[in-house]
Amino acid sequence: MKNKLIIWPIFVGVIVGIIYWFATMGMATIMGISIWQLFGTAAFLGALFLMLSLSTDPLKISLFLTMGAEMAIIAKIAYDILLNISSHNLLGIDIIFSAFVISISALAGAFLGKIIKNLRVRFANHNNKKSKF
Repeated sequence: MKNKLIIWPIFVGVIVGIIYWFATMGMATIMGISIWQLFGTAAFLGALFLMLSLSTDPLKISLFLTMGAEMAIIAKIAYDILLNISSHNLLGIDIIFSAFVISISALAGAFLGKIIKNLRVRFANHNNKKSKF
């Protein structure tokens, strides 16, 4: 059961990080949309849905989602470097900036998911109290 709580956020994070694989060299856009906006949106929605479906801490979801995304981004950078050593002269900036964007968006999504989950429980309890009278 605990493995499920770790594997799903990492898996979703890898899917978020795969966005980086579709960005062409020198262009930080995919079909005219900034990859940073795509990272933020995908991380937010992924963390929101994970928080609604799993019962764990929002910080853990954000951490493991960011870790999975960074694994995918580092794999892409390593692949590019194997093909052409001069292709990533800003290696550290890509990793740091993507970690920042993904972690902040994932935190926001996870905490929004926690708020929604708490509101659902509160309204369910409130409706149960009303039906007893």
